[in-house]
Formats: sequence, structure tokens, C-alpha cells
Amino acid sequence: MYANAFKSGVLKEEVHGRLVQNLDAYARDAGIQPRWVWTPLAATCGQVEVNYVRQYPTHRAEGLVSGLLYLRDASAEFPNVDERMSAIAGAFTRNFIRARVMTLSMVLDHISDGEPIGATILLIPNFCLSKVEGGDLPAWKAATVYDLLLKRRAENLHTILYASSMGDVIKFYGTACSHMLDSHFLKVMI
Repeated sequence: MYANAFKSGVLKEEVHGRLVQNLDAYARDAGIQPRWVWTPLAATCGQVEVNYVRQYPTHRAEGLVSGLLYLRDASAEFPNVDERMSAIAGAFTRNFIRARVMTLSMVLDHISDGEPIGATILLIPNFCLSKVEGGDLPAWKAATVYDLLLKRRAENLHTILYASSMGDVIKFYGTACSHMLDSHFLKVMI
């Protein structure tokens, strides 16, 4: 079904054959289009992201880095956050690491339903949006999300987030969350 899956050279038939056979299910679980599993990461992401994915085993073993935090570069056009996160989720999926792109609403629904997120890498493209970008978050939801981030950090599960700015993080989530992100997440300006 996915004849192009091996053309980019990212996937190897002897390693990824079974993955490609079930690609629709893997992509659906990851919350991405199937093409991201065979798309080279460097085609969409910068060097910081490529290095993060390559060094993920070291980051996880050391426990010092808990993920990536995308911050909007105000001088640039609106960033392609969802494409970058899809590319990263695709890279982890092809390396047999469960990554899931989920909106903040989806994450909050899982939490309120008592369902585990079940992702080694959780990617939230709308973690903290400015009012102009459509962001708004009641304080109780912010506390719930902060609890989730602390729990994931304690369990050494990585999270990749997008925020309009650190100022918006402080505004919506408070200084404790801002400090944790500043201390334990690699920052990428986009």
C-alpha cells in the first residue's frame, strides 16, 4: 500500500517491513499522517530537533532533559508547529518509540476520563497559545497540566510543547511551571 515508504532511504525493509504493513495503525496512534514515518527529520526540522531525537537515549538515561519547548520567534511568520511535531513523532515511531501528537484538549479529556496518555513522547502543539493565537486556560486546567508535566518528568517520559512565549507560560501556568520548563527543556525558537 505504501510503495514510497522505502524510497527516501529512511526506512529499511528488513527493519521496518512490519511497521509499514501496519502503518495506518501506527500513524493513527501517533496522531500523524503516515508519510511522516518515512520523511527525513531534517527535511522539516532544524539541527536542535535533529540532535534531540538522536540524543534521546542519552537524555533519557541522564534524566536532565525532559523534552523540547518550542517558543515563537516574534519576528518570524507563524511557525509550522504541527509539521515539526509530526516529523518528530514520525522519527520516534520509526525507531519503535511510542510518540503521540495530542492537542491540549485531548490531553485534558484523557486526564478527566482517567485514561493514561500512554506515550513515551507526548507532543502538544497548542500547550500555551497567546490570546491572539486563540489561547485561554482556566486556572484549574493549568494546574492539571502542570501536574501531568511533573508526573511525566518524574517517570522520565519526555514531552514536547509549543508556547507563544515564556511570558504566556507564566501568565497561564505560573512561575513554577515556567521554571521547570526553563530548567529541564531544550528551547527551540521558531
